[in-house]
Amino acid sequence: MRTFLLSITIAFMALQANAQTVSNFDDLSLSKSDTFYVNYTKPGKDVGFTDSLAYFPCVYDTGYGAQFLSYGFVYSNVKDSTHGDYLHSNSSRSASAHSGSNYAVAFVGYSGLTVNLLGTAKGKPVEGFYINNSTYTYAQMKNGNSFSYVKFGNPKKTNDTTKFTPSHGRDWFKLSVFGYSGGTLKADTVSYYLADYRSTDSTKWTMTTTWNWVNLLPLGDVDSLSFVLSSSDTGTYGMNTPAYFCMDDFTPHNSGLSVSNSPSRVAAKVYPMPATNVLNVELIDSTAIQQAVIMDMQGRIIAEQQVNSATTQINTSGLSAGMYILQLKGKDQEATMRFIKQ
Repeated sequence: MRTFLLSITIAFMALQANAQTVSNFDDLSLSKSDTFYVNYTKPGKDVGFTDSLAYFPCVYDTGYGAQFLSYGFVYSNVKDSTHGDYLHSNSSRSASAHSGSNYAVAFVGYSGLTVNLLGTAKGKPVEGFYINNSTYTYAQMKNGNSFSYVKFGNPKKTNDTTKFTPSHGRDWFKLSVFGYSGGTLKADTVSYYLADYRSTDSTKWTMTTTWNWVNLLPLGDVDSLSFVLSSSDTGTYGMNTPAYFCMDDFTPHNSGLSVSNSPSRVAAKVYPMPATNVLNVELIDSTAIQQAVIMDMQGRIIAEQQVNSATTQINTSGLSAGMYILQLKGKDQEATMRFIKQ
């Protein structure tokens, strides 16, 4: 029996985005600084907006004498990192965009939130987007709220105001992203914890306050994406944690990110495929990358390794059988591929 040693050659992707095809929301006009925009003219109807190669829905309800966002996206340039009430829900915790001046704030609602891809992006992978907590949600998790009094990572006050129970790091707030192709739900899911206090080691507790990249390549080819928020803090009527997150630089596959096919820009040869106990990475340019990262199909980091030479061996003996993602990271470029551990 002959054994074939398969390899895959992957090319670097320059991390320079074309503003016309990356949804950075800066081409959407706002009347002034420190404000946001919603179309209030059609209560109960979708008054969302298109930015580059994606459609972002928005539905408002004015039936209670005021404007309440039922679900969807608004675009904003609000610079507010201090207010923690629902009247100030349209600001990122960092009080800024990831790039440029504008960003989007999503209210997911009860049944999830769908972004549809358009034009040449439809039916292709989505690279990902940058995520942040909203100022409102961050403050409610950090300081507690009127629904449950829960302070993430601190003693919990129950509905019986005389009783307190320690959280022991059990709190969490998570975004899950699902992909659809031809109306069919894809098998993979990408998750990102906007707050993660699950560990009994308090030094590992995190609550997002800056912009972080969410890699959506594991979802493969998609026509639309569904965003769902969940939390450990729930009550009779569902999740108590305010269902907001902030988005910037949403990047479809056909985004103007330049991928060179020239031999001089080839990142590496990676073999064997499937991997056994070792994954070999041979770089064409030994100075092009500095780090190799292995993630599971939910985008969680499994292992990281510094790359200091043209040939690197990555120990995969501790990985369970299945599919993983390998990222090769350089100063201003990266390459991503899937591989199977046998």
